[in-house]
Amino acid sequence: MSDTLCKAVTGDGVVDRALYTDDDVVVLTFKRVLAMTTIDAGALAGDLAERVLMLDLQLIDSERRRSEEELDATFEAVRPAVLGALFDVLACVLAVLPAVRLESMPRMADFARVLAAVDQTQGWNTLDDYLATSANVATDAMEGDPFAMAIAHLVEQADTWQGTAGQLLEALPAPLVRPPNWPKDATRASGRVKRLAPLLRSIGITVDDTQRSRDRHRHRLLTLSRAPDGEETASAPDQGSLWPEAAPTRQGRTLPDQS
Repeated sequence: MSDTLCKAVTGDGVVDRALYTDDDVVVLTFKRVLAMTTIDAGALAGDLAERVLMLDLQLIDSERRRSEEELDATFEAVRPAVLGALFDVLACVLAVLPAVRLESMPRMADFARVLAAVDQTQGWNTLDDYLATSANVATDAMEGDPFAMAIAHLVEQADTWQGTAGQLLEALPAPLVRPPNWPKDATRASGRVKRLAPLLRSIGITVDDTQRSRDRHRHRLLTLSRAPDGEETASAPDQGSLWPEAAPTRQGRTLPDQS
């Protein structure tokens, strides 16, 4: 379910045959904002936690509660003003959005740029609030995953750990009552580490699975290490400027000097 929600938010597609045919192919694409309500979100998967904007609604005092009829009437009265205000904000954001540049991009990069444009035009702090909320969601997800907490404790003690997925299972102390999502073998452990990589990055632990053992078996090695303060994580190497210099809109582009 977490994978499906992530794909629905960032975009996905389904390729299938047309109904009752054997030759036509139909491609269905979708990309939507999903709104969910729950009393307790529980432990979210790492990728989903980076895509969630969590809002905690406070309890309404009994003296301030209103009937649905009264709420509908009040909303209809202010609806034109609210809609006009939203359009005003939208127009301001669209005007400055092409020039908005961020030094670092979170997972929801386009959404972050929109928030930065809102802050620039309205004088708010929506981007900082969003990043802080995302960090809190990631921390809560970490605390709700015993396997992730065991990895964090291992790295905290060893600073850097390297080995196969099977060796990782042996190095981590299994709880007395094993949770259902605790990996049962090396293959599942490797997959769980990959899924936990976003959460581990949020607390400064990098995951590298690109190396192989030097023996004839060539086992895949997992390298878990704590990123030094102030340094980029291994999952986000320096790639130079993401925004190359370009000519202004509706003007000819200047070719680079080839001399």
